[in-house]
Amino acid sequence: MDIEEKEEVIKINSFGPLNSGKFAVVNRYINDSFDYQYCRHDSYMINHITLNGKKINLMFYIFFTTNKPYECANLRSFFAESDAVLLVFDLENPKNLDFWISEIEKNAPEDALVFLIGNKCELKKDDEESHIDDFVQRHSNRILKYFNILLLCL
Repeated sequence: MDIEEKEEVIKINSFGPLNSGKFAVVNRYINDSFDYQYCRHDSYMINHITLNGKKINLMFYIFFTTNKPYECANLRSFFAESDAVLLVFDLENPKNLDFWISEIEKNAPEDALVFLIGNKCELKKDDEESHIDDFVQRHSNRILKYFNILLLCL
């Protein structure tokens, strides 16, 4: 009797401010397409990959927020058993990153990998780059990697 190999599941949360492009980043990765459609609710997407002969399901959960503090009450359950967090922000408005990383630090598992994704790099202001670099340096113990992306050209 053959024993079917169990697929590994990796839970990845896409998190960050309103209008930062959380859904668009995940959609671009999974479907290789860009859509101007705005997602107004929590959602998820699955990507099935094979790595070194092992089947892996990447489960992307996207947290919708209107930036109200009371919405963060359910974050512990949102981040439960997360393997990674994509902290997505709009490069035009990086000033509130400390709030978002503090929510990750309070609610995500300590071993969850955190990737900082600066979205909409076509809108980036040069004077904001030093602010982002300082932020990444201050949180280098938590942020594994920082990316600037332009979804239209990936």
